Amino acid sequence: TLLPPFLGALCVLCFLWVLNEIFNRKRIRTEQPSIVRGSDHRLLYETLQVIMFLVGMCLAVSVLIECGAMQGLHDWAENLVPNIYIFSVIMGFLSALMDNVALVLTGINVYDIIPAEAVSDAHSSLFAQNGAYWHLIIYCGIVGGLLLPIGNTAGYALMRSEDMDMWWYVKHITGKVLIGWALGLAVYFLMA
Repeated sequence: TLLPPFLGALCVLCFLWVLNEIFNRKRIRTEQPSIVRGSDHRLLYETLQVIMFLVGMCLAVSVLIECGAMQGLHDWAENLVPNIYIFSVIMGFLSALMDNVALVLTGINVYDIIPAEAVSDAHSSLFAQNGAYWHLIIYCGIVGGLLLPIGNTAGYALMRSEDMDMWWYVKHITGKVLIGWALGLAVYFLMA
């Protein structure tokens, strides 16, 4: 077909996901899937869902790279937000509203890793292997995703299992996460 390999993998993943939904539709409709089968099978089902979600995210980012959307985001970031520190914090706040795994994968793929021999100035050293940009985008994306429970799958699972609403989380948890995030960034800047 002359298509990139990840498109075939994405089609197979979609097919497997549909089959999983068909075979497990009774468990999906119930509030307590563990009643239908033992806990070992429930764990297997949930693990399969998480694996398919993460593989799907990786393949979706590959689609964005292939269609040129990442290059557009790179150009936008270079023109409007050339400071990687501000860009990382913006991505962190966005990951509170969207899934933090998707935002971290996106942030990682916006810039290319610059080989060590090609580093010529302080700005390019930020994008070298193990450079400051990679630390910041991962830290801000993951911690920013904890600002709201909808920013990560663990927060969503917590809301569902504990019957907790988002406003309780914002009232009791978000401020503490924001303070911890700011302190972590301060420590990072002091050590850098």
